[in-house]
Amino acid sequence: MRPCIATFSISVVAVLCVGCPTDPDPGETDAGPRPDGAAGGHIEIGTGAVVFAPMADGAPWELVAGPQGGWHLEVSVALYGLEPEGLDLSYEIRTESGAVLTMPLTYALTRRRVLEEPGRFVRLGDRAIFDIGAPEEVVGLGVVVEASALTPEGIVHTDARRATVVDEE
Repeated sequence: MRPCIATFSISVVAVLCVGCPTDPDPGETDAGPRPDGAAGGHIEIGTGAVVFAPMADGAPWELVAGPQGGWHLEVSVALYGLEPEGLDLSYEIRTESGAVLTMPLTYALTRRRVLEEPGRFVRLGDRAIFDIGAPEEVVGLGVVVEASALTPEGIVHTDARRATVVDEE
């Protein structure tokens, strides 16, 4: 009976060790390898709720009526060479003279809150919410739309586009 128990114990240990994780490669996480240049990197601001669409400087940007009666611009960001885990992402819209038009809002990112695409991560469907009383205050106005990503190490990556706020719907 004793040899049977010893054989069983060895089999259980062997089965358990097959599923034992090894130390991960420092360049990998549960979502796969980090994009190249993870120590540096940059961001690109755009729009899109389902697919990232970069915005050309000077392009029109559609004003959206929010569900609670306010107005916002839909914004998205592509992260190149940046690890999204722990990033704080914020958006600001200001006039070309520098007056801030948006409410402060920061999105705390994790890998679950972004999509991984080849060579980048994308954050879709965010809102830059205007602090205005009526859409007429911004429709036709030239603005600067800026995205900022603050890393856990305190490094800020920014991108901005000039745009004209339009209300075509």
